[in-house]
Amino acid sequence: MPGEYRYKEFTDEESRIYERSIKSIIENLNNGLSFNLACESLDIKDQELRNIIVDNALKVKIAEMHYGKNLTFDEISKILDVSIERLLRANEEMLEDVMESMPKTLGKKLDELDLR
Repeated sequence: MPGEYRYKEFTDEESRIYERSIKSIIENLNNGLSFNLACESLDIKDQELRNIIVDNALKVKIAEMHYGKNLTFDEISKILDVSIERLLRANEEMLEDVMESMPKTLGKKLDELDLR
């Protein structure tokens, strides 16, 4: 649901788990597994971290497939075997993430320009 997404500061160990898990999911998908099967092999005891990883992996695939390759959500749904509703929800969260990070990123870029 919009506005309910929470950000988590990762510890060094959580960052390693995150990176390793995202790579594993993407590799599984590239080997032809459905999204849910690609995520099944994750052995993460922290359910919050696991959920973040799964959500972000789906966002990565949406960005790659929809925005990068111009595939429709219907096509992505069939390829990943994920409901269109889930894809649209993840896409909306991803766009909210972008909108939330824009002022921070833009502010840093403007500071770098030092327009004073």
